[in-house]
This record gives sequence, structure tokens and C-alpha cells, in this order.
Amino acid sequence: MSAKPERIKLKLGLSEKTTNYYKSLLKWEGEGGATSSDVDLSQIDLPISKGDEFKVLSGAIAIDDDEIVYIADIQKISD
Repeated sequence: MSAKPERIKLKLGLSEKTTNYYKSLLKWEGEGGATSSDVDLSQIDLPISKGDEFKVLSGAIAIDDDEIVYIADIQKISD
């Protein structure tokens, strides 16, 4: 029996350099601006994945209180 989907937020514990780079990308996105760092957020190993104790329905990286977090919609798949 499937439970109602829930939303979780996980702090990724990334370096200040990575956090500042991600913030600069968000600031200049859509304005043609560029950053000078080579940090690639798509290479981050996320703390949960599809098929674990919870099924990950969707997720996104965001900034919350000056920290990079992973916000995921999950659904419990077993009791």
C-alpha cells in the first residue's frame, strides 16, 4: 500500500565556494552573465536515490538559509 507523497529537504554540506558559485549562477541566469568557477553541480552525489527505502518522485537543488539543499518529493514504498 502506497503512502501519500511527502517533501523532504536535505542539506548537502557543500563547500562555501560551491554554494557561492551556485548562487552566482542563479543571480545571472537569463541575463547572459558568466561565472569563473569550474564547479559542476550535476556531479554531486545526492544522499538518496530512487529505489531506496523511499521512492523519489521528483527533486531539485535549491538555496535555503544560504545553504544548498536537495528538495525531494518522496513516497514510502514499504512499511
